[in-house]
Amino acid sequence: MNKLDVISNAVLPWAKRFKLNKRDECLLVEAYRRYHSFALRDGHNISSAWLGLGLPSIYGKSSFFRALNIVATPRVLNWWLLTQRGIDALTDLNARLPWDTEYTGILFTYPVMSL
Repeated sequence: MNKLDVISNAVLPWAKRFKLNKRDECLLVEAYRRYHSFALRDGHNISSAWLGLGLPSIYGKSSFFRALNIVATPRVLNWWLLTQRGIDALTDLNARLPWDTEYTGILFTYPVMSL
């Protein structure tokens, strides 16, 4: 089993199901990693898996993230949270790719994807 097998068997079908573009896919896979690495350990639920700082040009057109302040300020770093659609996508990825398997070790040993 190698990294390409994990991506093609778990991540790609998930990305196609939710019609993710590459940017959303990268951010949601990172949210999955953060959720299992930090939030789950601290007793948080999946809705708190992502709190990202970024520009509206990165997050603004996505239906998976929303600005913390409801309206994002253009050309300024804003805080972003998951929408219900983002929570649904992460829940589905958890079902497809359980954390405590060899797959996640393979997937996160190297940089997953870059923006």
